[in-house]
Amino acid sequence: MTGFGPFPGVTHNASSLLAAAIADAAEKMWPGVRVKGATLPTEWRRGLELLDTINRDFDPDVALHFGVSERARGLTLERSAYNVCSTDADASGACALLPVLVASGPDELATGIDADQLLQKLTTAGIPSCMSDDPGRYLCNAIYFTSLQRTRARERAALSLFVHIPAQLCVDASGQMAASCPIDWGDAQRGGMLIAEHALEQWANT
Repeated sequence: MTGFGPFPGVTHNASSLLAAAIADAAEKMWPGVRVKGATLPTEWRRGLELLDTINRDFDPDVALHFGVSERARGLTLERSAYNVCSTDADASGACALLPVLVASGPDELATGIDADQLLQKLTTAGIPSCMSDDPGRYLCNAIYFTSLQRTRARERAALSLFVHIPAQLCVDASGQMAASCPIDWGDAQRGGMLIAEHALEQWANT
């Protein structure tokens, strides 16, 4: 489970806190499952390098990635990722070296997780959530595309999903939420655990 560190305009990134909280809760709920939480640098080079290291050393069956978005109005399930890089500078001030992530790669990759069924579970649980086909073209998309590409290449079954959360979910280091946030911290954690449970169940049945 990964979240991101700070980047221009987001001093304290709630996605890293959420990923850590869900990883901790998952370890306690499912003691037989190996769980790893990590914060990825919001940088074109270092973020993808760390993801590659995690994939190589930990080799996850299920990869769940969280990031923040100004457009998110709850837990936003991203169906797809795209082989395109934005021209926006990262947290170090650097830009992507190429306009695409993988030369001669597919234009788009879709999650293997049944996102429609997952959305129904979240909605039934009363957790603000929705579906999206546009993860942007920044680091969120880059991490997701790379993760999905790995699931396609892996010999054993693997699943990956990216979830955007509202950028205002956490506005300072103490975890103070903005009054305008459409989802509270408790629901975000409950939703994250539902997502993890759904993904694990689907993987176990593959």
